[in-house]
This record gives sequence, structure tokens and C-alpha cells, in this order.
Amino acid sequence: MNRDTILAASPWVEVLVKTLYWRSSLINNILAQRARRRLSPVVVPTSSLVPFSFERITAQLRELGVREEGIMIVHASGLALKPAGLAPAQICLQLLDFLGPEGTLAMPAIPLYRDEPTGPERLTDTICSKRLLYDVHKTRPWTGDLPKALMRVAGAVRSRHPLNSMVAVGRDAISMMNGNIDGDRPMACGPGSSWKFCADHNATIVCLGVDTAHSLTMIHVAEDSWADKWPIANWYRDRMFHIKDGEFEIDLTVRERRPHWAINYGERTLQKDLISNGILKVAYVGGLRIETCESAALIDYLNSRKSSGYPYWLPFWDRGGDE
Repeated sequence: MNRDTILAASPWVEVLVKTLYWRSSLINNILAQRARRRLSPVVVPTSSLVPFSFERITAQLRELGVREEGIMIVHASGLALKPAGLAPAQICLQLLDFLGPEGTLAMPAIPLYRDEPTGPERLTDTICSKRLLYDVHKTRPWTGDLPKALMRVAGAVRSRHPLNSMVAVGRDAISMMNGNIDGDRPMACGPGSSWKFCADHNATIVCLGVDTAHSLTMIHVAEDSWADKWPIANWYRDRMFHIKDGEFEIDLTVRERRPHWAINYGERTLQKDLISNGILKVAYVGGLRIETCESAALIDYLNSRKSSGYPYWLPFWDRGGDE
């Protein structure tokens, strides 16, 4: 029985493990010291990578029912895709070719901010007093080489929202980014966001070699876009940014889910539930795990269970009404 199977056995087990990890400065310090002692990063031996053609991936996507000419949100690992023998830019072009001229390829291009706290400090509000710079064209995404490559494709558009930003190329790229920072303290996945646009247009979510349970940004649409119906109090905090997009500049305050709530997220239970309900489909090409789901079905499922705060598990003293 592996770690993920144990965590999926009960959401309370997962919450307990996360609580011990994030609340323990000792554990975090030990892990940090071990990381500093490493002489080189862990690299997957090339001998363990089985080559495959990228055409096998697109064929599998068709078999899983992924719609061409629609919107496809791709979460991907460049390392897991190395056996295809393509550079990140080539992979982006292959995915765009799969979707065709009427399709739209989107990827999370979440900004990396050097001043962001790490470890247990992430759970505090120390960052809220700082105004961070988000340069839409220059701030590097931490979400991998593929989003960076997609940002360089002709016609690429990146969201001006400084949290959970997205980059897209294709027919709907401009439309999905319009209005992302409109309104009072706009949320990354709230009304007007690129993620809500994708949910409204039933975008297909595709994970290539990454863990869907840990990468499913779309779940936050169910929280942010119906915030008045979210049953857990004190869910958000305010963050301040200076946003620059060419000649466009603005100081903006946005709302963000408080990071400590991630401790209560039962991602393994959610993944298990989505598979058992036929919402999340899983297949393999060689050793590459491919997962897909329709965003509309995902949001409908989450909204049908949100009265309990699902997929978050909280003790009764942490529950309450809207903030």
C-alpha cells in the first residue's frame, strides 16, 4: 500500500498529516536542511524513460473524448514528457495543432514572487502588508517550461490577475482574459476570471504526467464564483499588487483563499471520488499518466456538495457562515 492509497483511505488522515507537516517548524527545518545538503537535484535516470511519439498522446486524448476545437486547459510535467523527444515549444504547437484553428489552448502561468513566504510562514498574513509587482510579460511562472513556452507563441495572452494566472492561445484567448481584474477585490477564480470563463464554456482539463489531485485549480471556481454561498467563514484575505502590462499599470487589491485552509483540502479523497463517479478519466501512454475531466461536470459535482465545505474537511469549531 503506497502513501497516496493511505491518504485516500480517509480525508481525516490526510488532514492530520498536512497539519503535522505545516504546523511543525521542526519538521520543516529538518526538510530544509536535507535539501541544502543535496549535492545535486534528483534526476530521473534516462534509462527509465520509455520513448513514445506525441501522436500517441493526442490519439489517447481523442479516445478519452477530448473535444477538438474546444478549450483545453493543460497541466503538464516537462520531465514526464521528455520521452516524446520534443522541446516545450514543440509540444505547445502539437497541442495547438490537435485543437485546430477554432480551439484554444490554456495553461496555468502562476507568477513566482520572490517575496512570497515559505514553510509555516506561508500560513501567516505577513505578506499582506506588501505590494508585489506583477509584470504580465516579464514575471516568470513557476508552473513549468510549457507555460513559459506558450507565453512566447504568437497570439499568446496572459491574465492580468496576479494569482492563479493563466496563459492562452487560440480563438477564445482574448475573451477569457477580458474582465479578469474588474470589480471590487476580484478573485482569481471568481466571476470575470479566466477560470470561470473556461468553466462556463466547459473546458476540458488535461493532466499530462502531473498529479490531478494536486493540480486541479478549477476547483476554486466553486468557491470564488459563489463566494456568498461558501459555508466556511474567514475564507479570504486581501493581497496588494502593482500590475504592469505594457503601458497599462494599476495598483490592485484582490482576495485570496487563506493558505492555511489548504491543510484541510482532502485532495486524495476528491481524486478517488471523481474517478468513482466517472468525472475523472485516467489512461496511460507508456509510463505517462493522462487524466481528463470536463470542467462543467466537475463544478456541478462540487456545487452539489459544497454545503459541507467539500472537498475540505474541518472540525466543527472551524465551521461558520460567510465572512
